[in-house]
Amino acid sequence: MENESETFKPVTVAIDFGGSYTDFLLLRETSAARLYRASKAGRYVLLKTTKDNSGMSIAMLKREYEMSLTLNHYHIPYIFTYEESTAVGPAIVMEYVDGRNLNEFLAEKPSLDSRRRVFYQILSVVAYIHKNGIVHNDIKPENILISRINNDVKLLDFGLSDKDAHYLAHTLGCTPSYASPELLAQGDVDARSDIFSLGRIMQLIFGTKRYAKVSARCVADNREDRYDNVDQLMRHWQQSQKTPRIVLLVALIVLLLPLTFFVGRQSVSAVDEQLTESYNALRDSLSIANQETRLYKAQVDSIEHQRALEKAVADRRNHYRDSICKSFENYVVELYNKAVPIIKKERFQEFALKKSEEVFSNLMFERQRVVTMDTYEPEIGPYIVNQVSIVSSTYFAKIVDMVNLMPSFRDLPDEAEVQFYKTIFGTEPYRPYVPEDIMGD
Repeated sequence: MENESETFKPVTVAIDFGGSYTDFLLLRETSAARLYRASKAGRYVLLKTTKDNSGMSIAMLKREYEMSLTLNHYHIPYIFTYEESTAVGPAIVMEYVDGRNLNEFLAEKPSLDSRRRVFYQILSVVAYIHKNGIVHNDIKPENILISRINNDVKLLDFGLSDKDAHYLAHTLGCTPSYASPELLAQGDVDARSDIFSLGRIMQLIFGTKRYAKVSARCVADNREDRYDNVDQLMRHWQQSQKTPRIVLLVALIVLLLPLTFFVGRQSVSAVDEQLTESYNALRDSLSIANQETRLYKAQVDSIEHQRALEKAVADRRNHYRDSICKSFENYVVELYNKAVPIIKKERFQEFALKKSEEVFSNLMFERQRVVTMDTYEPEIGPYIVNQVSIVSSTYFAKIVDMVNLMPSFRDLPDEAEVQFYKTIFGTEPYRPYVPEDIMGD
């Protein structure tokens, strides 16, 4: 297995820009792929391409694209499209985020609060992909991007991910120091393989002593000894950050009891020293409590942001759904308004019904037939089909009601009937032959 080159170290590329993308910049190269920043329509996007354009590499790239379309999370770069032909070959076109990888972020020596916030976001996004049936299989510092604005996490590279227990080519690119034993052994993997990688990430971010019990369970060689899922890992990690109140109380008593016992015998300077120690202990406890409060606030903010993102996606989907329904209704209304005067020119039901089929019903139902649930996303397909059916039924009923108000040819008295045929067909008084499709049963 190969280790990846340094991540997000820009290198200018001399290539034929062609097409609609310009200003290419090679940001990252792995054992199987290349990432380019490019400009299109005045904004930067990220293009992920294969390294060798082999059949297997392109198949894996398309598979990663199809899998990524099922994901919608703030901490995963947004996927725009897949293009068969760009200046750098077949490519996934995705959101470009100005940032640095986890190693580079940690080299900046961020505060404990910042590191906690980043790790919480990592846990959140990995929990999300697991709940969508996906195992990442390559969680490592190079695949964790930290944005320069707000220090938000973006999880990258789903090229080795498994969905529904199917996976390809594990020999490509995963880093041994972050890969689980079962992944290195090319065995079956599940969510606990990613939990092993999260344990290594935890040790990188916080060191091996802080949260030692939690990280040790994550990186157990036997996956049965690890956490069952990320939610369980997150609960234990958060609990390990809390200092039990009883511990604080005991510590306070231990600090103050000697002061109370010896206060009468010690000098003023000794009393001051004891008070200073007590004050420092309480200050440290308050500092820990404040850190926890900020961490929980960051968690709440992240959840609210995710909900807002999900609502925005739902609103866009519903707007698209409503626009389709409105477009169909506008078509039917326009068709109805044109058909009514034409139908009203007919004097009898039989002829009016034939005319309504010609100028309204056939055209409307032909348009309706192309609207099926398979045409649209599962979330909006049934609604669209139902609304189109309601509109069609409503206006078809209006036409039928109008036709039914007209006199029927069958109701004409004999003399009027003879006169009618003489006028229409130029026949003599006897009843002429009338086609069955006009007369009906």
